[in-house]
Amino acid sequence: MQVPTFSLPLSSLASPLPDLPAGPSLDGVRGPIEVSKFEPWQLTAVAFIALILLAFCIWHGLAYLRYRRQQKSALPPLQQAEHSLTAAKNIQEDRDFAAAHSQTFRDYLNAVLDMEVQGQTNEELSALFTKDLPINGNAVSQFLTRCDRVKFARSQLAEADRIHLSDTVTELIQSIESSRKQAIESKEVTP
Repeated sequence: MQVPTFSLPLSSLASPLPDLPAGPSLDGVRGPIEVSKFEPWQLTAVAFIALILLAFCIWHGLAYLRYRRQQKSALPPLQQAEHSLTAAKNIQEDRDFAAAHSQTFRDYLNAVLDMEVQGQTNEELSALFTKDLPINGNAVSQFLTRCDRVKFARSQLAEADRIHLSDTVTELIQSIESSRKQAIESKEVTP
């Protein structure tokens, strides 16, 4: 027994479907768009938290630097004044030279007297010395007046005036220091 075979004409197998019409060009078509795994609000929240942590680190670092600076400046007032005066001797500008000496003296008084003398006038400081400390208030007044004259009236300082100004502030600080030591020794001696 033979199996029947069917033969189909080749023309019917060649194009069973009609040709498609010509479509638009696919040159400008982009590929698939990638979608982020995170929502925009999540990215914003993470950025905000990172900004807060960064600000905290900066604040903490600045606080640490202030603490270290205070630790370094834990020198006794006399040594701080000596360091400031040594640095002030290298200042060339007369106005800055006088300001540095005046500021050194006032800083020394702040440290020694434990009171705010930065805002006090020359006369108030002179009165403080005549009342509370056995220091010549007139010498303090003359020193501060000379510094103010150079700072504000911009009067000139000769080399001899610079030396005299430095010697005056050194003598004032030394006399205050010696009177402090005498006061401490007298408190220790008297029971």
